[in-house]
Amino acid sequence: MKPEAIEIPLSTPIRWIKWNLLLVFPDQCALAQRRESDVRLNMSEGEVRVIRSAPLGRGIGDVVAAEIGLEPLRCFRLPEGEAVRISSWKNYLRRKRLPMVQLVCCVAFLWAILSGALPFDVINPLGLIAVFVVCFFGFLVFALMLIGRSGWGYAINGQHWRLRELVLEEDRSEAAARQVDEVKEEYGRLLSDLAYRVDNPALFDAAVPETEALTLALFRWDSEWPRLETEDRVALAAQVVSSFRAARRHAERVGMRHLPETARDDARRALKAIRLALDESTTPAERKAAAGLARQLLSGLALYYLPSRAEVSNALGGRRLKQLPGRRRA
Repeated sequence: MKPEAIEIPLSTPIRWIKWNLLLVFPDQCALAQRRESDVRLNMSEGEVRVIRSAPLGRGIGDVVAAEIGLEPLRCFRLPEGEAVRISSWKNYLRRKRLPMVQLVCCVAFLWAILSGALPFDVINPLGLIAVFVVCFFGFLVFALMLIGRSGWGYAINGQHWRLRELVLEEDRSEAAARQVDEVKEEYGRLLSDLAYRVDNPALFDAAVPETEALTLALFRWDSEWPRLETEDRVALAAQVVSSFRAARRHAERVGMRHLPETARDDARRALKAIRLALDESTTPAERKAAAGLARQLLSGLALYYLPSRAEVSNALGGRRLKQLPGRRRA
């Protein structure tokens, strides 16, 4: 019976992960295992990658894409089990052309000796040595081929499964819509995180090329996806995902340097005030005073991509903010 794999969002923060995960990429899969702040990826083709000191608050899909350069498409929570080496014939002949040629040459040479096509008498010592050398070399090449075709799989209750066998089938069109929904959900979460918005404002400024690309991709999706064919819908969803990750990486790289230089000091003070207002270890009076200071400072900056007074009040009051990236307030 096929094990039950439960699909989870790629935006799931790493700190929440306490189980083995199956990540699905366009051309392979990976078994992801968290060890404190490190994430080990056992790729189905045999490679092992380790992400050291991964940011625990970031989503698993975003971290993997940034660290190894591969865009995960889906993520599954697996039942309890362990990583095992398993034979994988996918792309085997393509990846092992040279050893295959060597093995065929050994077999052909041995046949030529035994058939008399070559001037070796198998009864004489020289002929026996030639046969032995050819057989040994052929066996060595074949053994290296067997070692080289070992990939990673998953063992559950003693039964071994290839990683691709654990993937639940999904309609490609529905998968594309789900990927875009995850981007919107993650963007909405960041939009409601006032400290993140002040600390990484470029993600919310449509004048930034990376954010503009995200805005246009989301606009195209919302206006065109019902009329698109499956292939075009999948391609557009991939564009939305990749542009969101590119815009987020850029924003986190430049940080407050995106702000006008004259606004950075007040933005830093506003950031400290927001964090104080959200700190439950402080008194209600301290949180109220910090929230008021944050509203005052951000209102004075008057930058459309930073939170307004109303947004600060709503967010600190627990209300969720929703809007597309780059959309200016009226």
